[in-house]
Amino acid sequence: MEPRVAINTIKYGVSYDLHLRKGKYYISVNAPAEIAHLYADKRKRVSSGTSDKRFANKVAVKMLTKIHADFDLKIASLDSFVESLRPYLEIHGINVGDWYTKGFISHKFYGVDTWLWQTTGGKYEFPKRKELGYWKLPKPPEGWKPQRPKNWKSKSKKNIADKHLPPLDNGWGAYYEKFDVSNYQGLAQLVTKLGYAVPTGSLKYLNEQEKTDFVELQKPLKSDIKKFMELKEDPIFKASAMANGLSENISDLPRTPLIKVADIALKAVKFSDLLEPYLKSKTEAKKEQSQRKKACDRIIHSCGDLPLQNYTVLHAYDLAKVMHEEGYSNSQIKKMITYGRGLFRYATKNRDTNGHQYLNHQPWIDLELAEFGTSSRPYIPLSDEELVSVFAQDIADQERLLLTILITTGMRLDEAALMSWERVIDYNGVRCFSLVNDTEDVKVKNRGSMRYIPVPDILKPLLGKGGKGRLFNYRIDKDGKAQAKASDAVMPYIRSVTANDRKVAHSLRGNFKDLVREADVSKEINDFITGHAQGDVGGKYGAGPSLSKRFEVLNLLPQLARFPHNIISQS
Repeated sequence: MEPRVAINTIKYGVSYDLHLRKGKYYISVNAPAEIAHLYADKRKRVSSGTSDKRFANKVAVKMLTKIHADFDLKIASLDSFVESLRPYLEIHGINVGDWYTKGFISHKFYGVDTWLWQTTGGKYEFPKRKELGYWKLPKPPEGWKPQRPKNWKSKSKKNIADKHLPPLDNGWGAYYEKFDVSNYQGLAQLVTKLGYAVPTGSLKYLNEQEKTDFVELQKPLKSDIKKFMELKEDPIFKASAMANGLSENISDLPRTPLIKVADIALKAVKFSDLLEPYLKSKTEAKKEQSQRKKACDRIIHSCGDLPLQNYTVLHAYDLAKVMHEEGYSNSQIKKMITYGRGLFRYATKNRDTNGHQYLNHQPWIDLELAEFGTSSRPYIPLSDEELVSVFAQDIADQERLLLTILITTGMRLDEAALMSWERVIDYNGVRCFSLVNDTEDVKVKNRGSMRYIPVPDILKPLLGKGGKGRLFNYRIDKDGKAQAKASDAVMPYIRSVTANDRKVAHSLRGNFKDLVREADVSKEINDFITGHAQGDVGGKYGAGPSLSKRFEVLNLLPQLARFPHNIISQS
C-alpha cells in the first residue's frame, strides 16, 4: 500500500489514500459511517487516470469535491426517520446499516430488560437441567488441565441494573430475548426499550396513518385480567412456571407505554469524563502528572467541556492564541496542547461500557504552532573569565564538589545531585560514575542517558576515599529530583559573577561540551559522554566509545587554556 497523503477537508474531515491498481493511481476515501454499507470495503474509489503519483495527488484535491458530492447524494437517500434514531441505537452497539442491507434490525435484551422479567417480576423459575448420567471416560494425559475453548465468551451480560438478579443457576444469567424490528413502530419500541424516546421532531417523517398508530402505542398498557383468569382454568397453564410467576406479580404488571415520544438528550462523553482514566493510564512522575492535569483543566476552561466529537483543530488554535496573549513561550504552548491531545489519543484507543470507541478521529493533528508564543531562551555557557571567577570564590566543600563534577564530566545537574557512593564503581578497570540501573534504581532523563562516566584525575582529590549513601544532602522532591535544591545552593556563586538570567548551573554542561569540542573530540563521543546518544544500555547502535577512550577525553580537558584550573579548593 502506498503511504497515506492527508489533507484537510471542511465537510467530512477525511483524508485520502492513493492505491496503485493496474498501472493507475486510485483516490480512495473512507465513507462516512452512516453510508459505509453502500460502498465496497466501506470506501469510495475513483481513478486519477494517471500513473504519476505527483500528478495523482494534484488530481485528488479536485476529485475530493466529486467524492464528497457523491457522499451528499447517498446521505440524502437515507431514511430520515431511521437516521433520526441512529444515535440512540448506535450507543448500544446496534448496526443501523442492517436496516438498509437486511431490512431489519436485531438486538438482544437481558435480565430486567426482558419481557419475561417484567411480567413475572423476576419470579419466573426456569426448569432445572436434568442430570446427564455418568459415562466412564478415558483418563486424561498427565498434567492435563481443563481449558475453555479459544475466544470463549459467556452469554450472560453484566448490567448495573441487573444487581438484583437471582443466581446464575436459576437461569436468568443466560436467558435473553431477541428483539427484531422491520417497521417504524418496531424501531420506536426498540428505542423506548433502550431507555430513550422518539424525538418529537422525528414524527414529521411519518405519514398520517403512522402518526395515528404512534398515538395509540403511547397510551399506558392495560392488563387483561379476564384473559389471565381464563388461562388459570387451563390445567396445563395452571401448573406452569409462567402461571406461578404471573400470579405473584399480578399487581405489578407493566403499564409503561410501548412507545415514548419526548426530547431526551443523548448523554455524550465529555472531555472531563475521561480525565481521570486518562491520567491513571500514565505512569510518570508526580510533577509531569500535575502538569498534564493542569493542561487538561486549562483546555476545559478555555475551550469548554464539550462532547469529545465536538472538538476541532480550531479549539487548539484558540487555546494557542489565548496562551500567546498571556505571554507563554512556544514550547509551553506546544506542551500544553500535546498533553490535551493525549486525552483524545486515549479516547481513540479505548471503548466505553457499550464496547464502542470513545472517539473515532483524533482532532488535534497536523497543527502549525510555530507562530504562537515567545521564542525559547536557551541557557548559555559562562565566559572563560566567569568560569574562572566562579571557582576562585570561597565555596563550601559540597557545592565545590558539585560544580567540579559538572565542569569535568558534563553530567546533568540532577544526575550529579542524586549521585551515591555506591554508584562510584570500578568498571572494566576504570573508576566511573554509574548512571546505569545495575546497583540501584537510577533516575535519568531517558534510556540514552544511562551511561558510565569515568572519574577524571583532577576530580579524584575531591572525592577522597569515598563513603556511603548519597554524595550530597540536597532534598529530594516528590518527583524524585534534587536539582531544585542543588541549584539553590550553587546559584549564589554564579550570580556573584554574572547577572545574565540565561547563565545558570546548567550552563556548566554547555561549557563542558565546548571544552570537549575544542579538544578535537568527535561529536559522537561528545554526545555519548553527556548522554545525548544511545547510552551504554541502548544496544541498538553498538557499545559506543570505550571507557578508556572516554577517560582519555576527560583527562585532556585540564590541558586546555580555557579550563578553570582553580577548581580544586586552595583552602
